[in-house]
Parts: sequence; C-alpha cells; structure tokens
Amino acid sequence: MKLRNILRRGALTLVLGSGCAHPQQPPTPSEPPVLAFENVRYDGHTVFGRVLIGARGTTPVDRRLIENVSLGIDRVTDCATGAAFPTLVADTLPEPATRADLLTLREGEWFGKDVAFLVFAEPFSPPEGPACIESTLSLHLEGPRELRPVTLRFKAERSSDALEQGPGGVRMRALSLPFDEAKALPRRFFETLPCELGQPGPGGEWALSVREILTVREAHKTLTAFISQSLSLPGGLEFERAAGIPQTGTVTRPPRPEVRARCRDHRLELAVEGVPDAPMLTLLPTVGRTTVAWRVAPEVEARLQPLLARTDPEARRALDEFGRIVEQLEAHARSSLREPPPVVEGLACVRSALASPAGGIHCARP
Repeated sequence: MKLRNILRRGALTLVLGSGCAHPQQPPTPSEPPVLAFENVRYDGHTVFGRVLIGARGTTPVDRRLIENVSLGIDRVTDCATGAAFPTLVADTLPEPATRADLLTLREGEWFGKDVAFLVFAEPFSPPEGPACIESTLSLHLEGPRELRPVTLRFKAERSSDALEQGPGGVRMRALSLPFDEAKALPRRFFETLPCELGQPGPGGEWALSVREILTVREAHKTLTAFISQSLSLPGGLEFERAAGIPQTGTVTRPPRPEVRARCRDHRLELAVEGVPDAPMLTLLPTVGRTTVAWRVAPEVEARLQPLLARTDPEARRALDEFGRIVEQLEAHARSSLREPPPVVEGLACVRSALASPAGGIHCARP
C-alpha cells in the first residue's frame, strides 16, 4: 500500500484500506512533549519549516512525521486583519508504521524534521495568501489511550524565495556558540530526513541523520560544555566532530561552522555554511540492493580549481573547512568495519590536491 493524498477543503476525513504491513502500536507518552517550529518560511502558498519535538518523559514518535497524519496546521488567519481562511487538508493513507519507523525519545532528547504544508491553492482558497499569516501547528500522538494534540501558534511572513532559502536537509549546528547558549542545548538531539536516490533502500528509503550529544562537566577546574556531533549518510559513511566550550577562557578545539547535508536530484550535497567561498562537496551514487557506493562529482574539480590558485586568508579558510569534511569521510571509509565497506571514489585525489594546492587538481573521472 502506498502513501496517497487527496487534497480537500475542511476537516480531515478518515480513509480506510487494507495492506500487508502490520502496524506497530506505540505506547502512550508519559508526559506531553515540547513542540517547536523553527526556520519558518512562507511563499504565499506553502509554509516550510523544521519541526522539533522535545521529550519531557518517555515519548514514542513515528519518525516519518507524515503531514496531516502526525502533523497538521489549521486556524489560518491574516496577521493584519484577523480574517480567517479555509484550511486545506490532504486525506492521507500511509503505510502502517513499522518497528523501524518508531523512535523512542527519553527525557531531554529531541527529534527534528523539515516539513511543508500547502496553505493556499485554487479552487479551495484564495490563489495566494496575505503578506503575513498566523496558524496553529498540531502534533498528534498515538497510543493505547486518546491524547489531546500538542499545539503551537506561529507566525509566517511571505517571502518570494522562501523555498530556495530553506536549509533543505539535515544540519550539524555551528560549534562557535558561547557557554551559556551551549549548556542550554538539548542533552541529546536526533534529526533524520529521507534521501531520494532513485532506488529504494533495504528498509524502504535511504536517510540522512544527525545526532548531537551535550555533556556539561568540570574539566581542568572549569565547567565545560562538551558537544559531540555525528552525521550519518547512506552507504555507511559518517562525519564526526566535537568541541569543548568552557565557561571561561577559549574553546578546547577551534570553533566549527555549520555543515548541511541534503539529497537533491539523486545526488548528495555537503556544504559548509557561513564560510564565504567554501565549495560544496557533491557525491554521485551507485545504488545496490543493500548499500550505496559514492563517487565525487566532476563539478567538484571545477569548484576547487580557482580556490586552489588563491593564497588569501578567505580562500585558505574555505579550503580548510572543506578539507575537514573530505578527510573525515575518507578516514571513516578506510577504517570502517562495515561489510561491504563504504566507498567514495575520488576523495583521495581531492585530498591530495588540498594538501598541495599549488599543483591544482587533476582527478581522473570514472
């Protein structure tokens, strides 16, 4: 049974069907979770953003967070006039949740995912919404007993490039924040996003995921926030980093910028955010039955060539941050005990060029 949507105006209609998958019944959360909605964008038709769910007790979550099933928005109004608009709802018939779909959050752990909700579309509503809207985001939790939805009221202002400016993927937050902000972060955070590579993965879909763990303890007689991050990519690749942020003094490791990963047009893109001129690492997949092998896309060479010829500090920093991603991925592929081991063709050539920039880059294309 496949996921299908029927766009309609008004309340959600229950659609029943048969299927061969056996649904998993999650337990009831011990405490209602915290709901947050960040990086909200709106283009006059669709609201985009990242939903965050924070556990205040043991909380089961269907990691798919299917729009209009687990999540929904309603009570859409004009910020200026308070006028209400019809709610567009897609009747959705998803595959039943499997054991792999269910994630259990413990107290202090967070889960996040990028989502999009169509708000205005003819003939169900005005062709385009006002400059600013307010709406209510609702999280519906399943369990043996009925629970009230967790709701959050939010505001979104229209932007013509709302879709393009969105992050579009998972992110490793920048490790350059002060101690007070670092210690206020979630103790454990997990975020996942499907990765469309043209062919299904062994569990139904490939995925990108980020894990972040915060520990606050004393080190060298100074209270320090230690943050460790890991980015997991299809095919068994991992990118990891960590930092110690003391209450006084300097960080124990240099601050690191934000790193984003997304799948687009059946390819994987890794980008350093906030560092001017930092090139994007694009990897092309070869999808097998149970794993993915990667190779560096030819356009990466074209992006690096002008940077390698420069000697200014901005170019050096851009190459340094790009090089850390390359080195981490290559080192993990070499040392992994996974069978078959992760494969990224062309990374060794890119690393060699970064080590000797004066020679440029001349990688053989597959």
